[in-house]
Amino acid sequence: MVVEWTDTALSVADKTLVYTYFTYGQMQADKLRSEFRKVTQRIERFPRLGPVEYHIHKEGEYRYIIIFKILKVIYRIDNPEHISIITIWDCRRNPDDLEDNVSKN
Repeated sequence: MVVEWTDTALSVADKTLVYTYFTYGQMQADKLRSEFRKVTQRIERFPRLGPVEYHIHKEGEYRYIIIFKILKVIYRIDNPEHISIITIWDCRRNPDDLEDNVSKN
């Protein structure tokens, strides 16, 4: 099983880590980085662990895992051997904007 982060997901994760570092400090940024790694490992072992993301109406099986109560790691199961992490979504944002954000991938 291969889990690949898209360029968009990497960019959003990087921005989120920078924001976390400057707002909450090094320790919280390190915890968030660790959570990103753990989520990647969980998805690799159990691809259908996260619930289906119903705000995305595109072809494909989109799922998510929530971290720190406000961030969704949204991923797509492309085939039984490949998963793409699409983006990191702040749950405080309007969910109707999610599909537009994912359409860029």
